[in-house]
Amino acid sequence: MLPALDPVTALTSVVAGKVLNAIIWIILAMLRPRLAGPKLIVFGSLCGALGFWRIGMRGPDPSALYLLTDNTLVMTGILLLVAGYLELMRKRFSFRVLAACIGITVAGFAYGFDTTPENVAIRVHTVNLVALIVLIVISRAVAEDMLQPKLLRVTILIVMALHVLVLFVRSGAQFFKAPPQAQLLDDPVQAWMFLEWGLFFSLLNLFMLVTLVMQYAHSLTTSVEALEAEVAERRRLQEELSERLAAETTLREEQYQFVRLVSHELRTPLAVISRSAEMIALTLEEPAPSIRDRLAKIASAAAGLFGLIDRFLITERHQIIGPEIEMTAIDALLEDVRQHFVAVQQDGRLKISRDHASIAAPFDRAMMVTVLTNLIDNGLKYSRAEETVSLSVSVLDGKLVFRVADKGIGIVETDTRKIGQRFYRGANTTDTAGVGIGLYSARKLIDYHAGTISLSDREGGGTIAEVRLPLAARPTPIQDPS
Repeated sequence: MLPALDPVTALTSVVAGKVLNAIIWIILAMLRPRLAGPKLIVFGSLCGALGFWRIGMRGPDPSALYLLTDNTLVMTGILLLVAGYLELMRKRFSFRVLAACIGITVAGFAYGFDTTPENVAIRVHTVNLVALIVLIVISRAVAEDMLQPKLLRVTILIVMALHVLVLFVRSGAQFFKAPPQAQLLDDPVQAWMFLEWGLFFSLLNLFMLVTLVMQYAHSLTTSVEALEAEVAERRRLQEELSERLAAETTLREEQYQFVRLVSHELRTPLAVISRSAEMIALTLEEPAPSIRDRLAKIASAAAGLFGLIDRFLITERHQIIGPEIEMTAIDALLEDVRQHFVAVQQDGRLKISRDHASIAAPFDRAMMVTVLTNLIDNGLKYSRAEETVSLSVSVLDGKLVFRVADKGIGIVETDTRKIGQRFYRGANTTDTAGVGIGLYSARKLIDYHAGTISLSDREGGGTIAEVRLPLAARPTPIQDPS
């Protein structure tokens, strides 16, 4: 025979335990606001605490509504606790199980209040049946949760089995009571059942805390493993990048060696040409003016090529080519360009114009001569022999603008984005000799000046190549000495 125990005292311990659990899970919910499990457990604990508190505060003759409210709060609290526990294990409360629990509760309470409201046994059996269902759901979820250690899972399952046994004992005790009782607080056996409920809820709360810790530990382990994998991948990419960099360095060195070889091979015939021009000038006592001019142009052209080789091909001392920016007279630049085409007997097809007074602007003179001659060469190459190419210079919106316009074959629309890439030639240029490097070189040289080159179709046929160079300040006018 169990010793006497005050049911109100037992219920008070249950209420106090649930309130304490709610406080604990409120703190956890504030720490991890994105998790739904702690919130459900908080509401479940508060609902259960309120329901058990109302049971302890019942009067001698409670109404059906009062009893229904008490039991509804207790059942709602249990279901919320189970839903929260399942959320901690990353599972969901089955809607069918929830519907079954609600249906059993409504049917059992309705039957009890409608037939024998004075008999508490029907309500006890109803609550125990719902509790048995949720215990089975929890036990199944725990058995499938591989994140928790096996010993912990076995312990939880044993506690669940013991509580199932208590439920059966509680229901069985209803068949051996003498008269039916409408008040649970009138039955001393229920006091021990309340005490067991309080112990069970405390153990359940402990298991939920351990489950949350296990989830955190698993998340941390997963994050560490992901970080280690990312670090390993970054190391692999770094090693791959180092290998590619080494290969690129090797290729660049081979390229430099090739360029040195080319520069040497170019300097040799240039030296022969320059020396031959000098010997011819010395051999002829009084050469005709035309021959003297032609020899001077040969010497000047050879010297210009020597300068280009020294700046753009020889890389033994400096492997990075940079512009030598200085204030240069535009007229001097245009004269250099004109002399180039005089030397190749193409000056008759070149028309040069400028819409400003003599000015000076900051740029690399040799580079700009190369850019303009490349663009003009392209215009002459892809135009008919009787057509001319025009070069105009202007200052627009703080930029120095060079325009080279021809009446040649124009640009195929599909080639607009590709022309200017190294070794690429337009689809309509196959009948003309070339390797597709002139415009590429011009773009690279303009890049040194932070400028741009654009190509567009010319109205009436042909192409317009436009070079824009930024001017840090207003161009400097050059005074006419006359």
